[in-house]
Amino acid sequence: IILVLLFVLPGCITEGQRMNDGGRAETFLTDDGQRIAYTFIEGNEDVGVLLLHMLNRNRQDYEGFAKLLQENKYPVLALDFRGHGESDGRWEDFSPDEFSAMSFDVKAAEEFLAKKGLKSIIIVGASIGANVALVRAAENPELRGVVALSPGLEYRGVQTEGAVKKVRVPVLYVASKEDEYAALSAQRLHNLTHAPAEIKLYEQAGHGTQMLVVEGLRELILKWMANLYEK
Repeated sequence: IILVLLFVLPGCITEGQRMNDGGRAETFLTDDGQRIAYTFIEGNEDVGVLLLHMLNRNRQDYEGFAKLLQENKYPVLALDFRGHGESDGRWEDFSPDEFSAMSFDVKAAEEFLAKKGLKSIIIVGASIGANVALVRAAENPELRGVVALSPGLEYRGVQTEGAVKKVRVPVLYVASKEDEYAALSAQRLHNLTHAPAEIKLYEQAGHGTQMLVVEGLRELILKWMANLYEK
């Protein structure tokens, strides 16, 4: 499935902006030469939201949440990590170093959004996407904040304990209690984070982007983001 993005007036979402629309994918290149597919949705705010998916998934997992963000005037970029979706590579063949190189995908997305004139970026990541977001936040103190859905202390070699000690931007950790590894990891990372951090644990909510259907979570994220925007 590939996409074509159409120019639209801010505040309107068209067929061309939907994550699963037919057409041709837009791409950018990372510093290490990987072609990364993405969907970008215009918005009126000067804070952009970057969406990072789970392992063996793709940007389409965020379609409903991206629409909600756009309805709240946020510009949104959802990408396919290298090895996933329409981006270069096969994650099944990746070494731990190649998974860690996903931070290059995020850096390239940040640069794309900066060229769009956005003053700052909030990253929402799920599972390994949450880990990559935290690693990237340790590298880039100019981010506005990170929402980490079902983070782990380590996923496929992407480790977070050292990274969160260096993070200087606010973090919202979210996990489900029955998802034991993610819940314990979220609590551990929350305790290690020196920056302002909050944690929310749900019951029977699933893993990563699966949690976005839980009543109240989307609204919690939007409120948390709005508080960041006002600071």
